[in-house]
Amino acid sequence: MALGDGRSCLGKRAIEWAKQSPKDPRIPEALFIAAESNKPYKYGCHPWEGEEEIEKEAAAILFERYSQSSWAVKLAAEARQ
Repeated sequence: MALGDGRSCLGKRAIEWAKQSPKDPRIPEALFIAAESNKPYKYGCHPWEGEEEIEKEAAAILFERYSQSSWAVKLAAEARQ
C-alpha cells in the first residue's frame, strides 16, 4: 500500500531505471510496458491521478533514446490504432 498503485510504481521505476542505466538493453521493453500499463482503460475508464504523465514520459524517453528499437515501433503502431 505504501508504494501506491502497481502500474504507477512500475512506470516510475522504469523511468528512473532508464535515467540511471540508459545503455541497459532491457530499458526499451521496460519503457514500453510502463507506457502501455499507464494508458487509460478501454471503454471509458479514466486513468488514476498522475498516470497520464507517467505514460507520456515513458513513451517520450522510448521514442527519443530508443526510436529504432522494436518496442518503440510497436508502441507507435499501437498509438495509430
